[in-house]
Amino acid sequence: MRMNKKYLSIPLVLIFFFSLGLCSTLSAQKADIYKYAIYFKEKNVRKMPSPTTFLSRKAVKRRKIIGIAIGLEDVPVNRNYVNEVLKLRGDIKLHGLSKWKNCAVIESADSTPMDVFKKLSFIKSADCIFKGMAPKLTATRQISEPKYPKNNKLTPNKLKKSDYGQTFAQSSMLNLSFLHRKGLWGQKVHVAV
Repeated sequence: MRMNKKYLSIPLVLIFFFSLGLCSTLSAQKADIYKYAIYFKEKNVRKMPSPTTFLSRKAVKRRKIIGIAIGLEDVPVNRNYVNEVLKLRGDIKLHGLSKWKNCAVIESADSTPMDVFKKLSFIKSADCIFKGMAPKLTATRQISEPKYPKNNKLTPNKLKKSDYGQTFAQSSMLNLSFLHRKGLWGQKVHVAV
């Protein structure tokens, strides 16, 4: 028995449209985010402000002892510039600032044309530095932490391999157990991030 071509094409067309709808639904569920580094032309500082207005007294003292001069790169990014960038679109969020590079890193749920950034006279350049899926919320992950009594400081005698917890792999790569056995625990050491 021979089937009519007309009746055969109807299910194929339905399958085609169903698959298109399914694909668009799946692609709509992706939560792409875009991150941009927005570099500013200058910091818009007429004269160098007092270092204690943007650095702690401790940082100023440490730099003086070590012999590191305080310069324009230490002045924070101009907040007026950052606020103007954030006003460009409603979905733009501030991700971070770099005073040394004089830039702001922003994130958006949609791709933003570079021309939008170039309209502002104080922007030197803009680069898309990340396009990908939004990270999963860490609140859904269970992290087990070792339980220690209050005011119980870790010492080499009390520290075991299992006490490094989820940082064991990193600690091993850096050979921190060697430093801990030597009594080096990083007391009074401040690390700039």
